[in-house]
This record gives sequence, structure tokens and C-alpha cells, in this order.
Amino acid sequence: MNVILTLSGTFLMFSGFFSILTGLILYKMKQEDLGRMYMSLTMMGGGEHSQSPMTKFITNLRGNDPLKKNWAYALFCGGLFLALIGAAIC
Repeated sequence: MNVILTLSGTFLMFSGFFSILTGLILYKMKQEDLGRMYMSLTMMGGGEHSQSPMTKFITNLRGNDPLKKNWAYALFCGGLFLALIGAAIC
């Protein structure tokens, strides 16, 4: 049981680290970079606008800077919470 708790705590800390890193990268990302991501997403589908959730998410973030910062903050805080829970388990 102790090994399972240690592994689950380590997994939570690791996923929290990636969430913190993703939040920081999203916060520092410029609108031009989001535009490039949008163009590469739509051009991979042959220039058609797909209705996938990822394309909708990038489309919403591309022109809305406060929404982008809110998502970055939520990812950062969620990752910090996950990492602290994982550290408490270990």
C-alpha cells in the first residue's frame, strides 16, 4: 500500500508540474504564436474549419487576451494544487 501511495503522489506531483509549465507557457505566449497554432491546426485539415474542441479552444484564445490569461492562471493554480496534494501524499 505504501508503494501505491508513493507512486500516486509522484504522479500527482509530475502532472502538477506539467500543468504549471503549461500555464506559464500560455501566459507568456503572444497572439502571433496563437495565430500560428491556429493556422497550423486548420491547414492540417486541408484548410477546412474542423469542429474539434482543440480548434474551438485555440480560436477562442486567439483573439481574447483576458481569456488566455484566465486559462493560464487556472492551469497554474490547478497544477500547484495538484503538486501540493502529491507532496502531501508522499
